[in-house]
Amino acid sequence: MLSNPALFAGFNKTPLSCVQDWINISQDLQTPFNCFHHHLVFMLEQTLPKSKRCSFNKLRTWTEVLDFLESELGLLYQKGQSGFSCDAFSCDEDESEKPGSYFVSKVEESEAQDEVLADLGALYD
Repeated sequence: MLSNPALFAGFNKTPLSCVQDWINISQDLQTPFNCFHHHLVFMLEQTLPKSKRCSFNKLRTWTEVLDFLESELGLLYQKGQSGFSCDAFSCDEDESEKPGSYFVSKVEESEAQDEVLADLGALYD
């Protein structure tokens, strides 16, 4: 899916419109650079020739990547076009909660459900 997020939409390789969407989403949501670049490395694997991929993989800043995408693919960040914003995903933080506690609680819920299912499955052994 990293190589072609549009696979289930019937595309054999990542369409540039999908790359454009990723640029807009990642900028609007202030995605960490490493995540932004890493996904693009995979998404552009079948689009860029090897020499361009090697150059792209060495880029280390937002400016370098965005300049590359503009010059090589004609793609520009279109502010606000993703339909997302950081405000839409902000959480009211409770200072008493430790970082990651939400996800830990979800894992614990899942583990509890797994135990219930295992107990129910044991009825048929």
